[in-house]
Amino acid sequence: MKKQLLCGILTLILINAHAQSIAPSTADSSAKGMLAIKLTPFTLLRNMWFTAHVDYAFHPQFSASLGLSPNFLAKGNAYERDSIWHYQGADTSYFDYVKTEGNPGFSIDPEIRWYPKGVWNGWFFGLYSSQRFSSAKIEEREYLQQIAWPGVVQYIPTNTGNYQILRTHVSVTGFQMGYVQRWGKRKEWLIDIFAGLGIKSTTFQYENVGSLYPDEASSQPGIGGRFNFSIGYLLR
Repeated sequence: MKKQLLCGILTLILINAHAQSIAPSTADSSAKGMLAIKLTPFTLLRNMWFTAHVDYAFHPQFSASLGLSPNFLAKGNAYERDSIWHYQGADTSYFDYVKTEGNPGFSIDPEIRWYPKGVWNGWFFGLYSSQRFSSAKIEEREYLQQIAWPGVVQYIPTNTGNYQILRTHVSVTGFQMGYVQRWGKRKEWLIDIFAGLGIKSTTFQYENVGSLYPDEASSQPGIGGRFNFSIGYLLR
């Protein structure tokens, strides 16, 4: 993570140095200080209903934005918890774990972009991040022996009252590029097309409430990508 952060900082320094070397006349300074609101409507493949963005031009060639999304489904699967055979003397108990409640949660998407020809004008390059949070309740069930009829034993699942809270955090950080086209009488509308690739990490944090499982955490690395579009409006 430290190496990724260092690479990101060095990249921003290089981008800023190059931007300063471009003559001011090549960038539209009128956009500095302006605010845009944007909507990305098709995000179900990223487990989101939609993403709403606020984008601020803090420099004639740079903008910073923050996106917020309601998630579609709670991440995590109850059956990631292995069943347990519990031995106590001559008695044997069997437990399993079932997801009964899920909180889809929310996602936060910060970005920083560099536009060589001026903010919201043509091609851009930059850094993005997506931080997605959700949780689920996993109940513990004990299978109790019951004699169905002579010589036949069946196991009846019974809730023990114990459970675990599974908190899931999906993090993606990477580079992106895209193109912004403005239109309208005052060029107040914009279409934003973008693609990116980043490093992905999914962390599962189990918080135990009386069950046989201890508190524990696990992480899964991966690669995350994005390809989408947004529709925006410039506020004056």
